[in-house]
Amino acid sequence: MANEKTTPRKKETNEEKLTRLREMQAKAQAKQEIAEKKTAKLNEQIEAVEREIHNKEVAKLDTVCKSLNITYEDICDLFNKLNMPFDEIKKILMEYSEKSDTKAEKAS
Repeated sequence: MANEKTTPRKKETNEEKLTRLREMQAKAQAKQEIAEKKTAKLNEQIEAVEREIHNKEVAKLDTVCKSLNITYEDICDLFNKLNMPFDEIKKILMEYSEKSDTKAEKAS
């Protein structure tokens, strides 16, 4: 009779079980709220960094457009008319930019 040595477990009443489950639910909700707040803060930080990157890219594009005397619309039209991979377009633009720089230096 091995069962005589073990202490019998107290049976949990439905009320006790309900209370325990509600406490677990409250803890889970609190953790979820903390996680949501943390996620929101991280999303804000990500958006701020993305805006910073975008602003740097726009500034660089502004400089290129100014040096080439072209507009954003000109660039969009060019991309739409060209049917080639972007790497090739980039190479052409870099070559064109170098030629424009050389012409500008000669004119000075």
